[in-house]
Amino acid sequence: MGQFGVLALATMVIAAEYSTGSIRSTLLWIPVRWRMLLAKCLVLFPVLFVVGVVLTPVGLGTAIVTLGDSAQPVDAGDAVGQALAIGGYLGAVGVIVVGIGAAVRSVAGTLTVGFLLMLVLPMTMQSTSVAFLSKAADYLPGPAGMNLMGVAENNAYGTGTAIALLASWALAANMAGYWVLRTRDA
Repeated sequence: MGQFGVLALATMVIAAEYSTGSIRSTLLWIPVRWRMLLAKCLVLFPVLFVVGVVLTPVGLGTAIVTLGDSAQPVDAGDAVGQALAIGGYLGAVGVIVVGIGAAVRSVAGTLTVGFLLMLVLPMTMQSTSVAFLSKAADYLPGPAGMNLMGVAENNAYGTGTAIALLASWALAANMAGYWVLRTRDA
C-alpha cells in the first residue's frame, strides 16, 4: 500500500513541474539535464528511505496487535532487516518514477505508467499460463521489491539480485527520462 503514496510523491517531484510550466525555469537554471535528474533522485531516495524505515515499526506493531496470538514472533534483527529493505524499496520506486516522469512529462501519464509497471503488469504476467511470461514477471520492479523484502511467494532470487534489478530499473528509467529531456526539452 505504501507504494501508492510513493508513486504519487515521486510523480509530483518531477511531473508537477511540467504541469505548471516551471520546468522551463528549472532547465534554464540547470542546463545540464542529467544534473537535474540526479539531484531530484539524490533528494528523493533518502527521504523515501527514511519514511520506509520509520513507518515499518508502525506497520509491524499494528500487525502484531491485530493478529494477537496468531502473529509470528519477530526478533529485533528481523525487524531492522525488514525496515531497511522496505526503505530501500520505497527509495528505488521513487527513483524509477522520477525517470518515468521525465520521459512521460505528465502527472496522469506518470501515475499510469508507474502503476502499470509496479502492480498491474507483474500480476497479469504471473497469472498467465505461459511459463516464460510468468517467470519474466519476477524481474519487474514490484516482484523485485517483494524479493528484497523477503515476502515474495516464490523467492525467485536473493537480496543481492533484487537490489541489482531495482538499480537497473532505476537506471533504465532515468536514462529514458534523460534521453527525452535531452532531445525534446533541449
